[in-house]
Amino acid sequence: MDFVVNEWLPEFLRPTTDKEEREKALSFFKALMQKNDDRIVVREPSEFLRKIHRFRKEFDYDLASRAAYKFLIRAILENSEKCLQIPDDELHLLPTELLEKLGEDHSDTYLFEAASTATAKSSSPPTSASKSEWLVLKHSM
Repeated sequence: MDFVVNEWLPEFLRPTTDKEEREKALSFFKALMQKNDDRIVVREPSEFLRKIHRFRKEFDYDLASRAAYKFLIRAILENSEKCLQIPDDELHLLPTELLEKLGEDHSDTYLFEAASTATAKSSSPPTSASKSEWLVLKHSM
């Protein structure tokens, strides 16, 4: 399954984050690594990627944060089986009828565009429902 995450996810690995919130984020990433067909989908460039790299440097003093960001970068972002990074020039824009369903606030349109593009970029036709499923994860602080 493809998981499209917003830019808030890296916030949960900061040293000032509540321990319970940090554990939730780490659990998500560990579960992602355990299932072969699961991956995250991110736009490139994106605030998600900028935050991860900025926080990796900014919170280098905190051992837990440093380990979490290194894990995220090396095990997921640099692993093409676990992360699909979609350049803006390859992004598929959403059809008008889907945009209308999103309502007045189109601030999350980029998440749905990334999910739609990931489905279209699938290297082979879906053989099961899981190959064409995606989930948009959104959380705000």
